[in-house]
Formats: sequence, C-alpha cells, structure tokens
Amino acid sequence: MAVALGIDLGTTNSCGAVATATGVEFILGARAERIHPSIVAFPQGGGVIVGQDAKRYRLSEPQNVIHSAKRFIG
Repeated sequence: MAVALGIDLGTTNSCGAVATATGVEFILGARAERIHPSIVAFPQGGGVIVGQDAKRYRLSEPQNVIHSAKRFIG
C-alpha cells in the first residue's frame, strides 16, 4: 500500500500530512495543532526544538533560533 507525504514549507508557518488509501491525516503538534510556526531552536544544552515551542524559546535565547529563513534567502 502506497503512502504519500505532503509538506507545505511556508515562510511563516508550515503544515504536513500523510495520505493513505483510507484518507489523509495531518501531522499534529504536541497540542494537536495542524499549523506549525516555521521556527527551529538549537538550545545551548543540545537538541532541537521546533514549531510553537521554538517560537516561545525565541524569547529567552534569540541567538539560538532560526526564523524567517526563506525571507532572508529570497
């Protein structure tokens, strides 16, 4: 059975979904949200934080957060 992954990498927000023979399921965040902020944080202690949690993390350590990357490129 084939499975397709669809990703919309937006400048501000991103969304992902998986299509199977039975239907489409969105990739949900920790709080069941379908839309995810296009932000990635790399904490000093290691690891990666994405989406809404990275957006909040930007307040405490903005130097370790990547946001608006598509705007800066284009």
